[in-house]
Amino acid sequence: LTRIESLAAALGADLDSPELIEQRETLHATEDAVRAIAAEKPDLTVLFASFNPDGFWVASPDFVGDLGYARELGLTLANEGSPGATTYWEEISPEQALIYPADVIYLDMYGAWTTLEQLQGHATLAAHPAIAAGQVAPWNRDLPLSYIGQNEFLGQILEPLQTAEKVS
Repeated sequence: LTRIESLAAALGADLDSPELIEQRETLHATEDAVRAIAAEKPDLTVLFASFNPDGFWVASPDFVGDLGYARELGLTLANEGSPGATTYWEEISPEQALIYPADVIYLDMYGAWTTLEQLQGHATLAAHPAIAAGQVAPWNRDLPLSYIGQNEFLGQILEPLQTAEKVS
């Protein structure tokens, strides 16, 4: 966002407009809320994934900017440092569903399976701690790189964290 803001300034944007100041302050407040919940629940792990009947894909924190951002705010990603996390998506078979136990799973909205009920209907996936506990939430991975877009992303991940419990 800093680089985009610098480009906007170079193109003549008013970075001190009331609207932009409000958006920036809102994002900083949401960042603070994520940091606080991460500090309050340091053992909680999260996983960002996309599911379909044949397998699933786990988003890699070193290749997906939003996940790196969440990590910088203090969240612990279940697949952090995994040798398989070498591209944007790591493909995993249904039999490997428990390779990354997590407390909360964020479901990519573009996956074939986007509801808790669909995941719980699959015998192997249903055994995953987050799925068994019902700690699953949506993830929109295509938000604009702006204060509004990043605030929406953080709001999506913050809400389920507030009530999540350690289950993995």
